[in-house]
Amino acid sequence: MGILVPHDFSLDSLKNDEEGFVVRILRDRLPDGWYVMPSVRLTSASQGREIDVVIAHESLGLAVIEVKAHARPEIRDGKWYSNNEPMKPQPVAQARENSYELREQLRAMHPSLDKATVDYAVAFPNVSAVNGQLPSELDRRQLFTRQEFDDCAGAVEALMKRTYMRPLGRDGVASLVKLLLGDCEFEYDAEALARYARRRLAEISELQVSALESLDANRRVCVTGSAGTGKTRLATLWARRALARGERVLVTCFNLPLANHLYERLGGDENITVEAFNDLALLLDGMPEIEIPDEPSSEWWNETFIGHLLTNWPRVTTRFDTIIIDEAQDFHPVWISLLEGLLDRNGPGRLMILADTAQQIFDRGFQLPLTTDGWSLCELRFNGRNTFQIASLLHRAFGGAIAPIGGPESESVRWIEASTNDEIVEAVGDAIDALEDRDHDAETVLVLTVRSAVRDMLQREFSLTTFDDEQPMSIVCENVHRAKGLEYDHVIFVAHNPYGPVADDLLYVAASRAVMSLTVIGDSDVADRLGLTAPA
Repeated sequence: MGILVPHDFSLDSLKNDEEGFVVRILRDRLPDGWYVMPSVRLTSASQGREIDVVIAHESLGLAVIEVKAHARPEIRDGKWYSNNEPMKPQPVAQARENSYELREQLRAMHPSLDKATVDYAVAFPNVSAVNGQLPSELDRRQLFTRQEFDDCAGAVEALMKRTYMRPLGRDGVASLVKLLLGDCEFEYDAEALARYARRRLAEISELQVSALESLDANRRVCVTGSAGTGKTRLATLWARRALARGERVLVTCFNLPLANHLYERLGGDENITVEAFNDLALLLDGMPEIEIPDEPSSEWWNETFIGHLLTNWPRVTTRFDTIIIDEAQDFHPVWISLLEGLLDRNGPGRLMILADTAQQIFDRGFQLPLTTDGWSLCELRFNGRNTFQIASLLHRAFGGAIAPIGGPESESVRWIEASTNDEIVEAVGDAIDALEDRDHDAETVLVLTVRSAVRDMLQREFSLTTFDDEQPMSIVCENVHRAKGLEYDHVIFVAHNPYGPVADDLLYVAASRAVMSLTVIGDSDVADRLGLTAPA
């Protein structure tokens, strides 16, 4: 949510309900990088002014909003009327003049703001629609009606992108607040911002997930959701509830790093087993051993290994009361059937799966179950992992989950053009340096690649580690496939494949791992598909 300045400002002190409505909407529905300053007084050489609302953002800029309570405004010959009387003052002229005055005072205050720009808008919160043509002096993006307030963040972003807005930066925001409201000290702590963002996202995710926890009353449950909607959080919640009921629980997935992550959250109770599917299959009582080659091929895994499981599964004696499959889209339907056979027929026999078909990068033929086969189906809809700009990118480019209203803001989302090995190494080095300059810890950073050759090159060049290495204070570099189900504050994604375009599902999985910042390194085709542009 936006930051009200001053934080103890009484909205009851505003002159009318319409101003209170606008300020509340801006505060509650803008991402938390926005500063919202109501009822701002400016003193100029000629007269005193009062601006209804000033909104400011370190990177997106600054705007003033004039709020009008009129329910049926009209425009005739370029002049604004209400109840057949000309409005005094004219709303567009008032907003424009206030923006100019604020701009000039701000430019004179601090050397870094000598070219500051200030946009302006007029808000009619009692107006539901606009009929006819607006005068040329007003861009439609500068007019906020109820329609715009329904998507407040999108409307404000469109306003700020209407013309080129110079970023204010932290010093600029501090100077603005000092100019308008007196002395104010701003402190920057990169990791504190990340901790705050994670706490806010956790709150959003818990609200969504808690509504589905009681689905475990059903014997067959399938929950779908895009990346970041809280599927793994729901899986762990179900597992803990089953343990509290005294049940024998299995939690499994295909990806070993995700299985390790789940074990860290759930392991330690004698009644729970947390394993990746391939490892689990060989640990089950009654399953004969099989010699695994030093470097097994995909053919060995898909044919020899699976054939061994199918032949010997009837010998398995291990049984569970509840089985939870996370990232089920990675599973072959036969594997799910095998796991279902491990349920104790004399127990509750719960099979619960969580899946995102958009992340089906292994393409083993998984299909969502049907209600006609006795399954309870439900969907998680809101993104509770990625901060606002990253969640918006995923929703825009891939149809990912909706960014939560008032969710925390991303630190940065950017693209660096690179296509050769030398360019990639330079770009990754620049991205790592930028994160280090902002005092981010190495263990919060993940470098992702599409090809193993690129991964190995970067590991050598920058002494990066893997998920399997236990080296504290080091940056992990892995292929996208191994990162499924995991998240890192800062992701550097090398979207380079010398053998052809990078598939959409790999772009989606990689980008959705990032919580606070995302840097994409690749060619212009990748940038176009993600809707990113190179920094000016």
